[in-house]
Amino acid sequence: MARAVAASAYKTTQSARGKLVHYTFYKDCFTVQSSYSQSTIWYDDLYRVIVRKHSVCLMVSNRIGYALCENECPESVLDFLRERCAEKRKPKVKETLFSVLFALLCVLFLGYACMAEIPLVIVNVQRVGPSTGQPTSPSQGDLMQARWGTHGDHWLIALTPASVPECFELTLRAYALSEKYRVPVVLLMDEVIGHMREKIELPDDYSEIPQAERKQPECSPEEFKAYATDDSLVPAMPAFGSGYRWHVTGLVHDETGFPKGTPAATLAATNRQHDKLYNNLDDIVQVENYQMEDAEYAVIAFGGGARTAYEAVDMARREGLKVGLMRPITIWPLADRQIKELASKVKGILVHELNYGQYVLEVERVVAGQVPVALYAKYDNEPATPAQLLAEIKKAMA
Repeated sequence: MARAVAASAYKTTQSARGKLVHYTFYKDCFTVQSSYSQSTIWYDDLYRVIVRKHSVCLMVSNRIGYALCENECPESVLDFLRERCAEKRKPKVKETLFSVLFALLCVLFLGYACMAEIPLVIVNVQRVGPSTGQPTSPSQGDLMQARWGTHGDHWLIALTPASVPECFELTLRAYALSEKYRVPVVLLMDEVIGHMREKIELPDDYSEIPQAERKQPECSPEEFKAYATDDSLVPAMPAFGSGYRWHVTGLVHDETGFPKGTPAATLAATNRQHDKLYNNLDDIVQVENYQMEDAEYAVIAFGGGARTAYEAVDMARREGLKVGLMRPITIWPLADRQIKELASKVKGILVHELNYGQYVLEVERVVAGQVPVALYAKYDNEPATPAQLLAEIKKAMA
């Protein structure tokens, strides 16, 4: 078997029509064995138990049906399986961890999640590309893919950690934001952080961690409209199987969830999906300022590049240079307001990123010529050293 089977929890035997049927229950699966066959069904694959007139149908992965004769399936077994299915139908956010190449194949479904407003957390540990590129080498070349990787106007959230503890913290935050706003959230790491080893203090009691909660409908199933909203612009999301009917589609739809191809419906859906995020930027966008109190020049860096920037700023300070760091923690939506405020306080900005130059384009757009914006792009398979970054800071200040 592909998955290891734990010790048997219990076994029940039922005799029916002269046949002996054994149900053996394990930690993560159960087996059904008769005199002529044996089948293994994994709880993770079990979707639904349907009791019909003369048989019991076990729906596996929502597609495959496995039939048992009703008089061969004791009520105790049915109760146990129904409990398992009920646990699976509890609201859960999906988490997908994938390589960059797999991500290239799946951006279409990212667009589907945006349109259907499906809570989704995606972890992308960037490496040098395109294609196979340089496996396990540092890069931050997926910034624009995280934002514009699928077609059409769409909006999502991307967070980028700069330490191992922050990977843990931002994963929790990604889940919370995804559930709160019904939107895909990308945890955009890079190879530097992905291969880093650091101490992390984990909570003694995980039940104390605030849990992400989906907005639930306040109306009856008969009154429910899948994409009707209040002032938050975020529709409620009942669990499948809870009695609320919900049509899911990647087509533009109205508040009923069914496709509607009118210009007005397209305009309304697009604006709402934009506004539910951009009306809440103060809640979504996070940045960290380091040594910025009296800074005359600023470095903008994130992820693994920020690790270099901390030390480069400290080195500059020891030489009497008033340099600070602004580290975007939320990469998307862009920290427009924070970047504008930064530009109003400093004489120049240096953007450091491990790619040919992507985030700098957004910084230049927001700054709009208010102060000079320079770029230190590092894309040769190695992260910059603090000395290298300090040299670029001095060059930008000259």
